[in-house]
Amino acid sequence: MEQKAVHYYTHHIKDFNNATRHLTRVERALYRELIELYYDIEQPLPAARLSWVYRKILATNDAEISATNCLLDEFFVLENKKYIHSRCDEEIARRRSSTSAKATDAGSQG
Repeated sequence: MEQKAVHYYTHHIKDFNNATRHLTRVERALYRELIELYYDIEQPLPAARLSWVYRKILATNDAEISATNCLLDEFFVLENKKYIHSRCDEEIARRRSSTSAKATDAGSQG
């Protein structure tokens, strides 16, 4: 059965604010873009395709690209040429588990 994409996610405002209070407004916006891209593709961000990542999150100038690199280093873990965000992975897994359980329940009722 094909998994449904994550079209929404829970945004914990207090957690986000506590983790990003030291960032500039532009950095906070870019970080949100990185998170949303991660949820959209439902997998770690490809380190080998950073130009694609920059384009997808609209990091268009040197300052934004530099800020994005800093954000990747601060909030993501580079592993096997992929930038991993554990909280995003947890939310994606929770969504998949929930979707799978609902599909199983629906199948048993049919």
